[in-house]
Amino acid sequence: SSGRGHLISHINKLYPDAKVTSSDIKRFHQEKVSAFIKCDLSIVEDRSALRASGEYDIVTCTDVLEHLEKHFIADVLKLISDLSKHAILAIANHSDIWNGKELHIIQEGNVYWENLITLHFEIIFKQNTYNDRLMLYVLRRI
Repeated sequence: SSGRGHLISHINKLYPDAKVTSSDIKRFHQEKVSAFIKCDLSIVEDRSALRASGEYDIVTCTDVLEHLEKHFIADVLKLISDLSKHAILAIANHSDIWNGKELHIIQEGNVYWENLITLHFEIIFKQNTYNDRLMLYVLRRI
């Protein structure tokens, strides 16, 4: 997910020749990217279209996975492993209520996520911050 484009902005500054593909339900940012792919990870066809986009050097996924339903989260992690040999995931583990609706559908700790992640990836680095409210994983596909 490209969100508001903060990470894309940093990549563009550090690596001006990098080809960046951005995906999200809607383009929320104005950062320069090589391609934007509209993608709702809850829709099988959108996941298939993203899979067909090719392989990338690295996939970053920040503040996304906790918003998805548990019944297809394993498919999303498989998709990420199909897209790249390397991934960086940042996953929140806390309640986030907006207008009376819980946005963080999955509120699980390391054991839950690592059981799913290690089906496809080796965990190279992990860090928990904010009293285990945010988990960061740097991964290499197995």
